[in-house]
Order: sequence, then structure tokens, then C-alpha cells
Amino acid sequence: MLIRQFRHAAGGFIYEIPAAKLHPGEDPLRCAARELEEEVGYRASSFELLSSIFTAPGFADGVIHVYKATGLTKGRQQLDHDEVLDVIEMPFSDAMDKVEDGTIRDAKTIVGLQAVYLRTNRG
Repeated sequence: MLIRQFRHAAGGFIYEIPAAKLHPGEDPLRCAARELEEEVGYRASSFELLSSIFTAPGFADGVIHVYKATGLTKGRQQLDHDEVLDVIEMPFSDAMDKVEDGTIRDAKTIVGLQAVYLRTNRG
């Protein structure tokens, strides 16, 4: 499950995994759960930390924690007034094809999808 969100800096809509800035003192897992429901409208019974990545280590100390959410059940989507996005359900293989053909260009999304692929295929 991905979102297709309008991003001014990218000049249009891009495919992404849900993401948010951490509130001061907020646990990254709690943030991931909150954002999944707010943006996608689902809750997860389980989260697996896939990676914690630097966003731009040459000039910033920001870190993104990338989780895989499973056991999804319907919750309540609560978009911010300025969020413009569509929830996109697609087979994992289609998402990986979009990484390979350059349709998916968002770094955190690529890292997350490739981490799932590696964990699934390395047995």
C-alpha cells in the first residue's frame, strides 16, 4: 500500500510510503503507527523496523526510520488540510517494477521496498 502525493518540490505527484516528522520526544514506532492511520486510514497489528537512514548526511542530521506494517485493519484516515494524496493498493511486484523503471523515485520508499525484497528473497 502506497500513497500518491502531490509534492511541490518534485513538481507533481509521486509514489511514497506514508511518512511524518517526529513530534518532540515521540517514539519512531508510535509516529509510524500514527501516520499510517492518518494518511492511509489503516492500523497495523505488527511493525518491523527495516532501516534507519540518513536523509542528507552531507548537510543535515535527519534520520528516517522505515517500517514494514502488517496485519492491516481499517481505521480512520485524517488528512491535514494541505495534504493532497490518493491511497494506492498494488501488488508488491508492481511496486518493484515502478522502482526499476524510475516511476518510484522517492528515496525512503525505494529503501523500504528494497529492504522488504531482500528480507523476503534471502530466506
